[in-house]
Amino acid sequence: MPISLRRALIAAILLLSPLTAQNTQTGAAPAQSNTAASIGLLVDNSKSMLPSRKAVVEALKTVVETSNPADEFFVVNFSDSPYLDQDFSTDRGLIEKALEKPSIGRGTAFYDAVGDASVHLRQGARFKKHVLIIVSDGDDNESHVTSQRLFQELQQPVSPVVYCIVPVTPDSKGARILDKMAKETGGKVYRAYKPGERARAVADLAQQIRNL
Repeated sequence: MPISLRRALIAAILLLSPLTAQNTQTGAAPAQSNTAASIGLLVDNSKSMLPSRKAVVEALKTVVETSNPADEFFVVNFSDSPYLDQDFSTDRGLIEKALEKPSIGRGTAFYDAVGDASVHLRQGARFKKHVLIIVSDGDDNESHVTSQRLFQELQQPVSPVVYCIVPVTPDSKGARILDKMAKETGGKVYRAYKPGERARAVADLAQQIRNL
């Protein structure tokens, strides 16, 4: 996503924010649903994802820049192992720097990365609103945990809402995993293969998080 397009998208999202909008009939501000959130950003750096990595990182930067200033983020980059490249922080510069740090490997430990991130949220988050934003095709060939164990983790009493941005066409198993993950946690899957689809996904995702 070109920088100029990202800036335009940021401006459009902020104009729609319930924190800045006014009720044109009464002049009263609407109820504020935009409570602070603890958000994990997970970026799949496996070989199949590399051609789209630059574009999806720019999309995630837009999510960060249009979020509630009080929101805290952490960043997990993963390929054959997950890496916590930035722990919880409200410093947008640190978050964006971590997003740009690839962890290129031969395989994909998708289940490990999501499971570890869910545990990290439950144990370390400051806020009650827990969100995971995952950029991946759902493929896994390196994890130590199974998909069954992952879904058990996501069904814990304190568990995140999971949103998935899918920038490449997943195989049938990956698609089923992503759809199930989003459905069971109250999240959403965005199949965003083109720049316009990614822009619409980011705008909708920002609104979804504000309204949780």
